[in-house]
Amino acid sequence: MPTSTSIKRICLLTSFILTTLFLTNCSLVSPADPTPTGPFPTPTPIISLTQTSELDSILPAYKPIIQQTAVPFDLDAALAAERDAEIDFDEFIQGTTIIINIDANATSHEISPLIYGVAGASESYLRNARIPLNKWGGDLTARYNWRLGNAWNGGFRSNYTNTNLGYVGNDAAVDFMNDSQAAESAVQVTLPTIGWAAKDNNIFNCSFALNGVCTSGQSASCQSPLVTADPTITSIPTDVANSIEFVRHLQQEVGDIDIISVAHEPELWGTVHYDVHPECTTYDEVLSNFIDHAVQIKALDDNIELAGPSTSGWEFYWTSAAGQDDPNSAEEFLPWFLEEMQEHDEAAGQRHLDILDIHYTRDVTGIGEADARLRSTNSLWSRAYKDEGEIREAIYLIPRMQELIAEHYPDTKLGIGEWTFGNEWDVNGALAMADAIGIFGRENLYYATHAYHPAENTPGYYAFKIFTNYNNVGGKFGDQSIPTSSTHPDYVSAYSAIDSTSGNLHVIIINKLSIFSFKEISVNVRGFTPDNTIRQYVYDGPTFQGVEDGIAFDTVEVELRNNGFSYTLTPYSIYHLVLRPVDLLEE
Repeated sequence: MPTSTSIKRICLLTSFILTTLFLTNCSLVSPADPTPTGPFPTPTPIISLTQTSELDSILPAYKPIIQQTAVPFDLDAALAAERDAEIDFDEFIQGTTIIINIDANATSHEISPLIYGVAGASESYLRNARIPLNKWGGDLTARYNWRLGNAWNGGFRSNYTNTNLGYVGNDAAVDFMNDSQAAESAVQVTLPTIGWAAKDNNIFNCSFALNGVCTSGQSASCQSPLVTADPTITSIPTDVANSIEFVRHLQQEVGDIDIISVAHEPELWGTVHYDVHPECTTYDEVLSNFIDHAVQIKALDDNIELAGPSTSGWEFYWTSAAGQDDPNSAEEFLPWFLEEMQEHDEAAGQRHLDILDIHYTRDVTGIGEADARLRSTNSLWSRAYKDEGEIREAIYLIPRMQELIAEHYPDTKLGIGEWTFGNEWDVNGALAMADAIGIFGRENLYYATHAYHPAENTPGYYAFKIFTNYNNVGGKFGDQSIPTSSTHPDYVSAYSAIDSTSGNLHVIIINKLSIFSFKEISVNVRGFTPDNTIRQYVYDGPTFQGVEDGIAFDTVEVELRNNGFSYTLTPYSIYHLVLRPVDLLEE
């Protein structure tokens, strides 16, 4: 007799098939825009722009997601695999003990607080979650007009329309920095360096209009230039001096800037901002754009850390939008960029690249997406895990990039300036987020900023908060990373750190098992003698009534055996355990 989990999975399979058949037989894709001809009537935007007093809409727009189900679908094989997996999984759950091993004798490194970064958050959000890094960045900021203070253009992602994003103040960037600093959060600012800025915030002003409607310009790009635009319709030209004046303006109005990203995904300018940048970006353009700005910024303030090239994803780590037409296409891009920057900086006698910044977006859709999402975080570190999407090889992102740095420009820091694993509004996505954050700390990343800030009191929000403010009074994960392993990390993963101030041992345990039963695990601790009363903070999603009840607190007494103990986890949950040393019983 099939279990409830089997029935649920079969229902999902059936739903997928019916959806696939519907999409196959129904025309849900709009035809390509016809070629515009002039003169154009006053255009009407076809998008509804977010009207908000906060800067949520400044966040990076979603890129095309790498689909994880791009293989032919075989229903019989899928059902058979589900039945076999169900049997194997049930046997595993019943008969396997998952062991967490913690070695407090081997403190490895200090965890950078900047790994808990988000983008575009308000002061109250930053205070409530105690977020230490807030980023101003994304496709919209690439053409932000700082002189007007409230004018943007998101390019292709918003049908090339100008907008004020519903912002009602006079200087959005200054307000953003003021909010961040008031909440004691570091600031990362993305400079608008594409060479163009929105000339107004009139939402009826767009680059490609047809019969009074703002269009995508037939989705034209530098690789498919079906139509071209007059960039002066929406934008005004800018230069390096303009960017430096923007930096000086922020310093004068607010104060220090911690990190500056010199550009946002410049390899995509010929696609996302095709109307003002119809040429495909080359290696040389990305490099010269970075150097031209970095030299002037460092001359203004050498304390600002500079990050680049802020590359969008896997493909462009290794190549450019120009492809084989790029004069440097025989070389892989990121190693080339690092070597060129090292050569430049050695000649200049000054470092201009402080942080290698990359972006990393992973998401899954279709059958088995929940389990695949939880496995996909392995791509951040594991040499054994092969990507289940179109990449189809081992990514081991952070160690790979650290190796590139060591070989091509030693002592450069590594940051992930934009990341997401998707579905952050669901507990499944929250588990993946918490797993990623734990990996960032363990793998010694310098900073990481999520692609946006998950709305308050959602699963994604609690994935951050359980690290940064688990008890609502500033309680946070430890700052000294401790080697920690799980015998079955695909089912239960764990991360540990010592708080250097209190001496407490903090352990994050993520239970990825979604069956409707509790799971007992064993925790072994070396080099640390804990009190047998453990403070536990648990997030396990909404209640059965769909009410989000946040992070729950309790104290649990355990029976210690050689500093180890057994522990019971609820399904689909994130635990933050605070273990106090017997000789210092205070948190």
